[in-house]
Amino acid sequence: RKAIIKNIIKGVYRTYVYDNNVVSNTSNWIAHTVGGSLMCMAAIYGDGPETRNMEPYFTGSMMKFYAFITHVTCPKGGAYGEGLGYNDYTFSNLSYSVPSLYNVFNIDVTAPLVGTYNEYIWGGLIKDRKWFGFGDSGDSIRSATNWAFLLAMRKEPRLSWYYNYLKEGETFDDVLFDTKDVPQNSPFDENPTKVFPDIGTTVFKSGWGKNDFVFVMRTGPFYNHQHLDQGSFYLADKGIIFIEDQPIDHSAYYTDPLYQSRFIQPVAHSTILINHNHQSQRVGDPLNFAPGFNDHAFIRQFLDCKDASFSSGDIGRLYWGKVKSLTRNVLYIKPGTLLMLDIAKPREKDVDVTLLYHTAHLKDIDTGQQISKITKDGFSLNIMHLAPQLVESKAVETPHFLNTLLKEKPLIKEGVLTVTAHTHGAPLVMANLLTTTKEGVIPDVTSKKGDGFVSGVASGKKFAFSTKPDSVFRVGNIETNALAITWDDSYWFVALATIFKEKGVTLIKSDMPLTFELKGNEIHYSCNRKGNVIIHADRKPSSVQINGVGIKNLEYDKVRKTFSIQLSDKSGTIVINDGNK
Repeated sequence: RKAIIKNIIKGVYRTYVYDNNVVSNTSNWIAHTVGGSLMCMAAIYGDGPETRNMEPYFTGSMMKFYAFITHVTCPKGGAYGEGLGYNDYTFSNLSYSVPSLYNVFNIDVTAPLVGTYNEYIWGGLIKDRKWFGFGDSGDSIRSATNWAFLLAMRKEPRLSWYYNYLKEGETFDDVLFDTKDVPQNSPFDENPTKVFPDIGTTVFKSGWGKNDFVFVMRTGPFYNHQHLDQGSFYLADKGIIFIEDQPIDHSAYYTDPLYQSRFIQPVAHSTILINHNHQSQRVGDPLNFAPGFNDHAFIRQFLDCKDASFSSGDIGRLYWGKVKSLTRNVLYIKPGTLLMLDIAKPREKDVDVTLLYHTAHLKDIDTGQQISKITKDGFSLNIMHLAPQLVESKAVETPHFLNTLLKEKPLIKEGVLTVTAHTHGAPLVMANLLTTTKEGVIPDVTSKKGDGFVSGVASGKKFAFSTKPDSVFRVGNIETNALAITWDDSYWFVALATIFKEKGVTLIKSDMPLTFELKGNEIHYSCNRKGNVIIHADRKPSSVQINGVGIKNLEYDKVRKTFSIQLSDKSGTIVINDGNK
């Protein structure tokens, strides 16, 4: 007992509590060391006079331990900051320490852990056992043996499904914990598109199958074992991963000379470089680190509807002040078309902006002025360069990292598609439309340049986007300052607009950028902040509801045929009921 107290309990306390090592509280080291110390205290508690009062070691360690659990987890949507590999490694220890705390002291710390595996279910191809991970974490989804303790303690149906879906055989954890009697709740009847706002993950999917369209993008805060990769994304379709990160097992962070200088830097990810600087990004602030430390990437707006979805990720704070702002905006025209709009606003000096599209092999990349392609297994991902008019696209060979050099024979050249343009004293909109076809088949996409916008049709779906952000443009009967729109005869989906007119009638006017879908008597919306919205109605509505709550004393302007409402929620649904119908 004295050896445990001296060498473990006091040593851990001095390092991780008194000296407060890992100030961000997001490292698996805390789980192993502090969790191990708490488990030791549980093991020796009450066994002798020196164990009846283990303060300040117990309370201090408990506070550090709980700080870790609450900082590394992402409650909105359900995600885990360090990624699947480190999550699994951490849980291998928590499966001892957490039940020990509950068994001996009746302390249950599992609430923040509930649902944190949801990103692994949505953010990849769960039926193919692949998670599209970011940072130092592998993408293979193994069995969830180390989650057995959490299943037994929380008895959560979704975790029961996750655990048993991935199960590869009986383990000793099935003996220790009740893993069989909890009802299972499959996600496969739920919407495959999802956002994880805390960690900054956007997921656009056409379905749950192995051959469905999948797009996963990360624009969020920094966690332990993350890379400088905000804005990076994966894209898979037809069972083929076209855009991907370098697998973590290609490098080794203790021995690979390129690990620090390249492997974890933006140049090794499908994000954006400024002025060809391979290390364009800096480390952003962790989430909930300290008041005022908010210099991290984040999702500005997200909206998912039946026919289209939109996500706007802000990554500009990470670029060393080289740009005023840098946003990665994605309009998903379901089921398989992406319109990516990357907007760079320069400061006093103009900059070169380079978009990176990483794929496994250099030979699969074919470049062009209007369209570039990545072709694999009989299918092509077509990357159509819609704006600006002049871009430089290249297929660039990338270096092999250490483990690849040691293990793979023969070596195959690896590569990245780069697309570069210049700002020219004004905000630069780099627009690329991504869609897949069979190899050799021309994409069913047409486009034409207008005054301050580009419009087109992709697989029968109309779209338009602004090339002069915040300026009003006219396309057909529509007049708006939206960043992007898609529509047909039954709906309009509008991204980041403050005004939207149709046939000269102002349907929506807002004092803040609003993303919305107009369909029938409903408006689905997303916004950054509270604000006022003016909405057109031919007659005074009998009632207006926002997220199911009726608006009292609604004032209707008979002359302008409008009414005004205040939006306090960042997303929701407005239902307009016409009493004459």
